[in-house]
Amino acid sequence: MCGRFYLDADFAEILKRYGLGGSRISYEAKSEIFPSEKSIVVLSNGKRHLKRLKWGFLPPYAKRPIINARSETVFEKPLFREAAINRRCLIPANGYFEWEKKGNKKEKREIGDPGGEILSLGGIYEEFEDKNGIIQLCFAILTRDALEGISGVHNRMPVIIQKDNEEKWLDNEERSIPALKSIATQYDRKLKVK
Repeated sequence: MCGRFYLDADFAEILKRYGLGGSRISYEAKSEIFPSEKSIVVLSNGKRHLKRLKWGFLPPYAKRPIINARSETVFEKPLFREAAINRRCLIPANGYFEWEKKGNKKEKREIGDPGGEILSLGGIYEEFEDKNGIIQLCFAILTRDALEGISGVHNRMPVIIQKDNEEKWLDNEERSIPALKSIATQYDRKLKVK
């Protein structure tokens, strides 16, 4: 599960990290991004670009936005299948939050790269009509089994796409489900838990 994440990097750093020359998109650093809020994502139509998308798929039957999709089943589930094959994205994040159970209480923990690098969370995106009849581009974050060192906090974590796999993940011509599933599980670097 990934219920909150944060992106507080300088915009110039984000542009440099993703090899973007510039962007007119509005950006505001946030120490916590909640479901239903908009955040910048990296898309590609042959060339990388940034776009602000709403976090959470909005199918008409859902009482609240569906913010996560399991990477193990995303290519089979009707709600996610088309987006997983044709509309993948990267969600820049400095880290994410998870709640660790400690007895009867839950403690909020911050998880990120030990060196403070921007992580690329693996995502998918789709168009949905909101309750006001407005078409929204929405993203969902893929999840996977937690890495060792994180599993004590929570058994799931966001999919993190390694830098050398980002181009392949964004390439919508890549439709090999085994290859894409493999990319979703290759990240194995140690993460820092605070």
